[in-house]
Amino acid sequence: NVQNQTAIAFTTGGSSSAYTLTPIPAIASNAENQCFFIEPHTDPTGSPTLAISGKSALNCKYLDSTGTKQFITSSQVKAGNKYRVWNDGTDYIFGDILPQTSLLQNYFTGLGMSTAGASTTMTIAAGQASDSTNAAYMALSAAIAKTTSAWAVGTAAGGLDTGSIANSTWYHFYAIRRPDTGVVDVVFSTSASSPTLPTNYTQYRYLGSGKTNGSAQWTLFSQVGDTVLWDAATVDFDVVNPGTAAVSRTVNTPLGVKTLAQLTVGIGGFQTGSLQAVFSSLDVSDQAPQAGTTAALTGFNSSGGAGTANAWSFMPHDIRTNTSSQIRTRLSASGASDRIGCITRGWTYIR
Repeated sequence: NVQNQTAIAFTTGGSSSAYTLTPIPAIASNAENQCFFIEPHTDPTGSPTLAISGKSALNCKYLDSTGTKQFITSSQVKAGNKYRVWNDGTDYIFGDILPQTSLLQNYFTGLGMSTAGASTTMTIAAGQASDSTNAAYMALSAAIAKTTSAWAVGTAAGGLDTGSIANSTWYHFYAIRRPDTGVVDVVFSTSASSPTLPTNYTQYRYLGSGKTNGSAQWTLFSQVGDTVLWDAATVDFDVVNPGTAAVSRTVNTPLGVKTLAQLTVGIGGFQTGSLQAVFSSLDVSDQAPQAGTTAALTGFNSSGGAGTANAWSFMPHDIRTNTSSQIRTRLSASGASDRIGCITRGWTYIR
């Protein structure tokens, strides 16, 4: 007889030491050689048992390297994975882990974010990902829309984990999953690493970030894969006579996570004649600007010759930010009309 598993494994209920299973249709009795595909909702503890369809509970065992039966532990069986389990006439024996995409480390596909801009709704596309610990697999089979209201399950419902939505603030979006039912949803938070999860949701994965405008609505952007472009690029700084010391400056990329910022950087004025600048990541050591044009072609320096006070030399530059959305700048010289500036066009997530 074949149980209707609808091409997936049954998810257990009960506790970590006394699992339950409710397949459809129910079994009439425990019988040797019955076999099931199951997904534990929590790691096993103690001497775990499994009761199926309300029948007598049997011990949960595995076969060690000598073929001896031992109680399963969290070293052999993990919540969120799927296992083949059979009744050997005495115990339920846990065997192979079923092949599944979730076992790929840091697996992530789809799940892109979009908004109409000046809107309180963010939409997350269908997709799949392993959770943050690579122990479980979560999938959105269809796009889900979340508003800036307090979190509630389902599409067109709120997505904020705690508090009230704020103006001009970065928020970070996560796919979340409750292992007892397998339901996957989305929550967003000001935390870039630890969202406040709804009750029973214990698994999560960072998807991306969005920033509110002055009216607590989402700012418009366009995302393809892991690359995000602002609909309107922003001028992040334009500093006159900034001095020659290295300075950490903030750009308009997600706060709390490192990204590859897509920038247009420039120097202007050239009161001092020839002028060089270094725009670099704070993850590497500070380096003095170098004269010449060869480095400029590689994106290391931007240089310009003598000109008027309003002259500018611009170039595109991709720079890794720190978690404070900062990069480093440094000029070779600085006079009353010398300037340094930066425009943020977008960013690429580093996964």
